[in-house]
Amino acid sequence: MANTPLSNIISIDNLPEQLSFISDGLNTVFDNLYYSDLEVFEDLRGQNISYALNLVANHKLALSLPGAGMSLVLNPDYSNANASTFPLNVSIHKGLLAYIKDFDLSSFNNAAQSFIDITKKIIPLNDAEIIAIGISTFTSGTNKVQQFSIDINSKFNFFAPYNSTLSDGENFSNIVSYIKNTAYKSGWEIIFETYILFSSDILENSKKLLSHILYGEINPSQTYPDPLDFVVDFLKPKLSASIVLSAGIEFSRNILIPVKANGDIEPYTNIITTILLGEAELYFYTEGKFGF
Repeated sequence: MANTPLSNIISIDNLPEQLSFISDGLNTVFDNLYYSDLEVFEDLRGQNISYALNLVANHKLALSLPGAGMSLVLNPDYSNANASTFPLNVSIHKGLLAYIKDFDLSSFNNAAQSFIDITKKIIPLNDAEIIAIGISTFTSGTNKVQQFSIDINSKFNFFAPYNSTLSDGENFSNIVSYIKNTAYKSGWEIIFETYILFSSDILENSKKLLSHILYGEINPSQTYPDPLDFVVDFLKPKLSASIVLSAGIEFSRNILIPVKANGDIEPYTNIITTILLGEAELYFYTEGKFGF
């Protein structure tokens, strides 16, 4: 497969800030690197994307051993004796960037409304779904649907219908239809303004709603991660990368003549023998991990 300049797919300006200390050096490196065999994998929501490719140096990275007829070669390429090839895997979790372009996490407001607004983008619940979650989260008693109709009628001067001769499911459908066709408010707005925005503890009620959205019905005997921490962590773009480094000894033909599998001497003089000494994987994670 033909090699393509690496700068075609990776911009130094878009690298994580954890790698800023090597950005100047990377500019020089990228000018001399190409890639081949690129494979891209992306999930259906565009939230996670992975790349697998070979980085190809435009010349063999080798150190000759004077007078020995041998060279130490970094990542020898057995299909191209004049190059060094580095298998690379990169995985990217886009976070909020998958939903909102040009988002700056440093300017994100941690207020309850911000979390609710972002959750709406991440979890596409329709009006009936978020209203059902809101009723389960904030109402009590034997008839939660009736209590919900009382709450929103009192809050907004609505006339949301409730008929005691109908089932809860029928009353719920009628209320959702009323909100959609008469109140001209989304289900998110109804729940937020009724139970969160003007409550005595906005943050705690936001957590309750997010917990039900993220974890379903809450079991009091279980411990759950803080939903706000979960959302913030989910929003942060993350990157992990690994590259395979290897070394081999390359022998000139006057030291070691390559032989074919059938035992015949290799007649092409540009083919030489290289013995792989070993390999290691260098990895990087934006969470702060860097090493072998």
